[in-house]
Amino acid sequence: MPRQPRSSQRQRHGEMSWLLLAWLMLGVLLVLMLWQTHRQIEARERDVLEQQAQVLRQQMQVDIRMIYLGLGKLMERLPDWQQRTDGAQELQWQLQTLEAAVGGVRSVSVLDADGIVIASSRSQLVGLRSATRDDAVRRRSSSSDFLLVSTPIVGALGRPTVILSRALRDAHGAYGGAVAASIEVDELRASFEAVRYAHDMIASLIHGDGNRVLAVPVGTDESQMGTAGTAFAQHQESGKASSVQLGTMRPGGKQRLVALSTLSTLGPGDALPLDRPLVLAVGRDWQAMFAPWRRELVVVLGAYLLTLLVAGGGMLSAGRRSQLAERQRAQVQAEAERLHQMLERLPENVPGMIYQYRLDADGSSRFPYSTEGVREIYGLAPEAVREDASAVLARLHPRDLDRVLQGIQESARTLGVWEDEYRVLLPDRGLRWVHGIARPQRVEAGGVLWHGYIHDVTEQRQVRERLDRLLRNVPGALFQIQLHRDGSKRFPYVSAGVKSVYGLSPQELYEDAGRLQARIHPEDLPEWLASTVVSARDLSLWEQEFRVRLPERGERWIHAIAQPERIHDDAVQWYGYAYDVTEAKQQQLRLEATERQLRELAYVDGLTGVANRRHFDEQLQIEWRRCERSGQPLSLLMIDIDHFKHYNDQYGHQQGDGCLQAVAGALRTVLGRAHDLVARYGGEEFVCLLPEVDAAGALSVAESLRTAVQALQLPHASSPVAGVVTVSIGAASGVPREDGKPADLLARADASLYRAKSEGRNRVALDGA
Repeated sequence: MPRQPRSSQRQRHGEMSWLLLAWLMLGVLLVLMLWQTHRQIEARERDVLEQQAQVLRQQMQVDIRMIYLGLGKLMERLPDWQQRTDGAQELQWQLQTLEAAVGGVRSVSVLDADGIVIASSRSQLVGLRSATRDDAVRRRSSSSDFLLVSTPIVGALGRPTVILSRALRDAHGAYGGAVAASIEVDELRASFEAVRYAHDMIASLIHGDGNRVLAVPVGTDESQMGTAGTAFAQHQESGKASSVQLGTMRPGGKQRLVALSTLSTLGPGDALPLDRPLVLAVGRDWQAMFAPWRRELVVVLGAYLLTLLVAGGGMLSAGRRSQLAERQRAQVQAEAERLHQMLERLPENVPGMIYQYRLDADGSSRFPYSTEGVREIYGLAPEAVREDASAVLARLHPRDLDRVLQGIQESARTLGVWEDEYRVLLPDRGLRWVHGIARPQRVEAGGVLWHGYIHDVTEQRQVRERLDRLLRNVPGALFQIQLHRDGSKRFPYVSAGVKSVYGLSPQELYEDAGRLQARIHPEDLPEWLASTVVSARDLSLWEQEFRVRLPERGERWIHAIAQPERIHDDAVQWYGYAYDVTEAKQQQLRLEATERQLRELAYVDGLTGVANRRHFDEQLQIEWRRCERSGQPLSLLMIDIDHFKHYNDQYGHQQGDGCLQAVAGALRTVLGRAHDLVARYGGEEFVCLLPEVDAAGALSVAESLRTAVQALQLPHASSPVAGVVTVSIGAASGVPREDGKPADLLARADASLYRAKSEGRNRVALDGA
């Protein structure tokens, strides 16, 4: 068989090289596309897992903070209750109130120094030991300002439990026991179930030592989580409060992508004084997460290898049939031409359209260049828009047209990147969503020319809607919001939960982001705006708690948190989460009201309604120091009801209580100044503190008090002084000095009182007179 000319062989080799190059280029393009898809899936899952971990973190912070404050109030009142005869009943009521106020708490108890329960909201726990050896040692050495977190145990009620406690110390710092709240793990399970949006997803609460406290779904094996190399160990080694790790939850376990968030005292903005951290973990099975991607990979690789087999078989057949050289050469040339044309038509085969759009100074616009993709996007031929863009504008949805045109005008004015997502109405395909982005440049005659790309995002919108459906059971709303240099705001994404938070649908916010701002309470709006400016300037975490006014639900409290990042054209975009905290806020306000009530009970005499001895002692110290600094006099009156024991013996203790109440009311009526103080000093004795009043003034006030009591005309048949209730008053006055003590003034007033009683009672005696 005659040999082919050398030039024909070179030509055939060249054609084969072109074919191989095209196949390799296609392979590289497929690899890049698959790799990019893989990265996008991982990035999306990282973001969602981090957001779910933050949801759990916010809920746990609220509950732990309420436990910490509630235990602190018990610590403040405990000495008083222990001294009072009715203190045990009051303590029992307060323990039960705290248990009911905080979700998940199953018991609140007081322990002695040996760890024995001496008082509890659950009476069956009294007398039991409520501490492991490790917890007992930690309590003895811990400051009372710390909230101690126990290792997970089986509680006295037979359920998995974690105990949060604060050490009790006396005035000398000696350990005297603890106040503790037990949290049943099962009570937290509903919150952890709520953040799961996939069947392969796990959510866990982990003790700082690596022991599992809670894991959902039930039966998840997460033992030995503190072992080196696990996701939990990697998170601990990172030193960060929140991180996303790729690893196993236990040695030999499944590979997972896990978002972890630590509740501890590491961050300056964290007000939870835990002695040991608690770690929240939300994760997905790595293999299950990429299962759809792997199926797509198999299909693409199969098609790619099939093209390799077809092309290889063709070349092998051509080599074996050398007698058909001319025909083979023609075929190779035709294939090379086809590949060349395919490369030339590459822009036409890219999904969407590549284009140039020109806006002239007279307002006319056109598309000087557009690929065939304009047929897919707008249902128009390239030549139909080359001289006039009005046909394209006519395809835009009427509700989006004005916004798109305004965005184009703004881009032309600033030469900033134009980007938008909007709807088009196609005669044969109906409504479609498209996304466009283009960079402008100034051209001759005052025109502006954009170079850009538009593609169909209808499927992505559908995926977003599916994500919204997944998030409907998650309380609150996930969102992305952009702030541009001109001050305008735009929501690229907001989940359907925004309706329950702000009373607005996602579509309403897509159309006008300013509608959200209009719902914020006018008193909270200035702080809300100022914090946004600071977050945008410093790219710092934005977190606010504020009120909104909803037409159908009235005033609600919202907590929102978002992380900003800088995007194109110096704009800022936040990724955040907002949720309704009205119930938690109301609990907080109720707790504060209870605290005020407890504070009032601590400083007011329960029988007479005037200040008690504790309040008087504190106020005496305060006024002494104040008058010492100002050089003003301070006067004190000691008041005793004459022959009160005889009154009780004759009329009974119940009427004696009424007498004390009446005398206290008369004393309080005479003292007209806001900073004057009348207090019950003990038994039938009262005391009046008169800042900035000299001896003459004190004598005048004392006489008015004595007269007011006698004017009550309360019968006192057994009094040798008068037939009615009377009082004796001892007065002392002076300017406090640095070398003096408040007790000296008190002793002088008491001596004056003794003199008034010795001289016949129902009179006033002044120190030194």
